[in-house]
Amino acid sequence: MQSICYLENLTDFRNPKIQLQCYREIVDKLDVLGTNTEGRFVIGSQMAADYYGIPQQEMCKHYLSDFYDYFSEDQKEHKRVIETGKAIINQYVNRKETGKNFIYHPLLYSTYPFQYRGSNILAYTIMYDDRKLQSLLQEITELRRCMHLRDLQDEKNKEKNNTSYSFLNIMGKSQAIKNAVREAQIMAVLDQNVLIIGETGTGKEMFAQSIHNYGQRGKEPFIPINCAAIPENLLESILFGTVRGAYTGSVESAGLFQTAKHGTIFLDELNSMPIQMQTKLLRVLQERKAMRVGGHGMYPIDCRIISAMNEDPQILIQDGRLRNDLFYRIAPLSLYIPPSAGTSRGYFGTESLLCGKIQQALLQRHKGP
Repeated sequence: MQSICYLENLTDFRNPKIQLQCYREIVDKLDVLGTNTEGRFVIGSQMAADYYGIPQQEMCKHYLSDFYDYFSEDQKEHKRVIETGKAIINQYVNRKETGKNFIYHPLLYSTYPFQYRGSNILAYTIMYDDRKLQSLLQEITELRRCMHLRDLQDEKNKEKNNTSYSFLNIMGKSQAIKNAVREAQIMAVLDQNVLIIGETGTGKEMFAQSIHNYGQRGKEPFIPINCAAIPENLLESILFGTVRGAYTGSVESAGLFQTAKHGTIFLDELNSMPIQMQTKLLRVLQERKAMRVGGHGMYPIDCRIISAMNEDPQILIQDGRLRNDLFYRIAPLSLYIPPSAGTSRGYFGTESLLCGKIQQALLQRHKGP
């Protein structure tokens, strides 16, 4: 007795059996359904069955009209596609009807005729569940609404907190400016100290005021000081305050850190601050406490510090004009402002995130190999 074995090449995709199995697998992964000339389901993927809430194996028992209330024959799209042979492309509905109940469910679909031996015997629909896209669009709309409300709040804050600018006042057509604004808005919400770096005239204080107004401290005072415009012997008393008799002619006065309260103090041109003063500032930032010149008691510091400089901090540190440890305190967030001329090229290169890269390089050097 002899046996005959038939070996089938499972990699031959010209084999009708293999093709049919592939098509079945593909169809089942799609959101697709088909009806015959009577409107009864003859094709239905698992996704389509889930959409209509019926078992896939029972789809052939149902008609499309079981799920939609047609008021006239003209509304039966599958029937119209079979009769005319014309496809219906990229239609959108935002509900499916089950009896008298309306279940909202956004759907994008296209319906095509299937022809066999010269006759249209089938209409099939490929559907796209649009709920995820709709949810994303709703989130974007809500974010834009919140940003608009925040912008309006910024304008109100300006009248109370000693500022003149918000992000609405920053105008620039270059992508670099737009990126800087977007980064600044994120930094504003994070409520950490910020270092702004940019050439003279790029609007660093405008960004500082905008960050303050956009953040949670917007209703609190914004206190600016130009470190380059204050003599070294007066800078400490202006920042931290004095007590009467501390030196000849001194009076009882609060410093800017104390005046800022829960708001923001803006240290412009910080790179001009003497090293000795940087050491005192570092101690204040570390302990979050300050002492008036000539005083004995400490008072707490609860303000946000936004600093600005018009030179590369890496060069300043290398030249010994900026304390390395102070840099880490003032720049947990670093923002590069591109030149206002509309180009992204300036003293500090072309990337708006360069300051972050400088910071990473310095941190690596600080930690060692």
